[in-house]
Parts: sequence; C-alpha cells; structure tokens
Amino acid sequence: MSHKTLIGLTLGILALNAQAKDDAPYIWWGHSHLSMSVESCLQRAHLAIETSGFRSNPINDQYDFIYAYKGAVRVGVQCLENMKGSFFYLSVAGPENGELEKYRNELVGKIK
Repeated sequence: MSHKTLIGLTLGILALNAQAKDDAPYIWWGHSHLSMSVESCLQRAHLAIETSGFRSNPINDQYDFIYAYKGAVRVGVQCLENMKGSFFYLSVAGPENGELEKYRNELVGKIK
C-alpha cells in the first residue's frame, strides 16, 4: 500500500470518527418525588408529553414507562413506587442541547 493511500485512509477514518462524535445525541434528565400513585404519575406524564407536542407510544404496564418522540427528540418517563407515593425519572435525548434543556424543564414542570 502506498504512502498516499495510507494517508488517505487515515484521514477518512479520522473524518468518520469526528462525524460520529458530532452525531451522538445530547441527553438531559430530571426526576422528582410525587405524592400520588404510580398510575396517576403515568397519567400526568402522558398528558405532559402530549401537551408538549410529543407523540407517545402506549404506556408499558409491565415497566410503568412511557416513550415519546418529536422529530429527532426522544423522551422516556418511568414512574416508580416509593414509600410516600411515586417517583418519576425523565430523560430527553436529541441533537440540539439547548432544545433538550427546554423540553426537560417543561416536562418536569408539567409532571410535578
């Protein structure tokens, strides 16, 4: 293999690695304790997701989890039982960091 070919392959691999890093999603998360049942938490989370313009998949009864999307942004909310009611954990992932922070704050505020 010639020196020029090797340099070309190396530059191509470096460019792909740089592109892969740029394509990785940003992730924001939030959580809070709620003085309500897991079922009420899931209903509130589902309403928050819909009123924020996301399309959600049905609630997964086995894991008390909701998955939703809006363009390239993905949201996951899980409601768990605790001694005082419930606890929710929310994650928002996508390509635009500032947009994710906005969605995270909006959704956490609506669920709480």
